[in-house]
Amino acid sequence: MAIFINGYLHPAPRHHHGLVKESILRGFLGLNYPLVCTAAIKRIYSVMRRYPGQVIVWDVIRAEVYNVPLSIGVEGHFSKCNIPYMRSAIDKLATSGLPIWLTEEDVHYGPNQATILEQVIREAHAHPSVNGIVLWSAWDSKGCYRMCLTDNNFRNFPTGDVVDKILREFFGAVIKATTDVRGFYKTSLTHGDYEVTVPDLDI
Repeated sequence: MAIFINGYLHPAPRHHHGLVKESILRGFLGLNYPLVCTAAIKRIYSVMRRYPGQVIVWDVIRAEVYNVPLSIGVEGHFSKCNIPYMRSAIDKLATSGLPIWLTEEDVHYGPNQATILEQVIREAHAHPSVNGIVLWSAWDSKGCYRMCLTDNNFRNFPTGDVVDKILREFFGAVIKATTDVRGFYKTSLTHGDYEVTVPDLDI
């Protein structure tokens, strides 16, 4: 399962400790560039050394600045959907040549929430420069921030039905493959249960 690290360098004091917290906070408030850089570099290396090769994207500051590899993160909080505007905005960002991630994607609660969510996901997925979509829909028993996919018994809301339908449509294809000479085959799959069939047991 691909892992996405969100906001591990953040100006809010509660997210850091000791010298790093003090340096980052003082730097952001006082615009002390060398102090911010020093604290940020220490923080980045202290975290990244723990998870080498395990994380696909490091969201450094509030889904706005990425490093290793460099990408563009666009927060996706929607209340309505203007597809032509969304497409033109992504097109403009794509001129940078950098891969784009739609992060924190959610749709404000309303009668058209599921419809808008589907429109946004399909438009983002169809753009060749969009490398990933991260939904802002973490479940909480007291209620989600703006968009839940399930109720407290994990029964789908209409938004959850949309996500399941799109996952089946986009990623439900049957994969037929042959292993390499060492017996390995590598591919990218979404999180879930899979059935594997090996037709030739004499290998």
